[in-house]
Amino acid sequence: MKLELLFNSPPFSVNSSHYRNGNRTKKCRKWGDQILAQLEQYSDSIDLFREQFNKLEHSLETELIFMYPREFLFTAQGYISRRSMDCSNIEKLIIDLIFDNRFFERDHNNLNLDDTLVTKQTSCKVLSPDNEYKILVRISIVPLNKDVYKL
Repeated sequence: MKLELLFNSPPFSVNSSHYRNGNRTKKCRKWGDQILAQLEQYSDSIDLFREQFNKLEHSLETELIFMYPREFLFTAQGYISRRSMDCSNIEKLIIDLIFDNRFFERDHNNLNLDDTLVTKQTSCKVLSPDNEYKILVRISIVPLNKDVYKL
């Protein structure tokens, strides 16, 4: 089974998500609330996905596609812009919002699964087809083949 989630939002970097004291910034909390609100439209699909998943039989694979407007993905000279952020810094926060039980407990219907169950994750930055920020997240249930984890 595959779950596909589309968010109308720019990504948010881990680098700008916390104050020095460890608390999340207001801007990060606001971004997170917007993502969680958009997640609500997928409640039925999320419930079905959660029912289909069995951690003794399955693992998860995620694909994250960060869509950028041209002026934020490329510089005027045609280089990849630093404003587009590095993929590893923008993966963590969106994954936490989709998986983490602390957000589920705040009356949001996320997967409520431990993201350590993700055994494969890919991400990329692409030009947005409508020149708007979007984040596409695909999560797949895959059979757990324990032989793959042997040296």
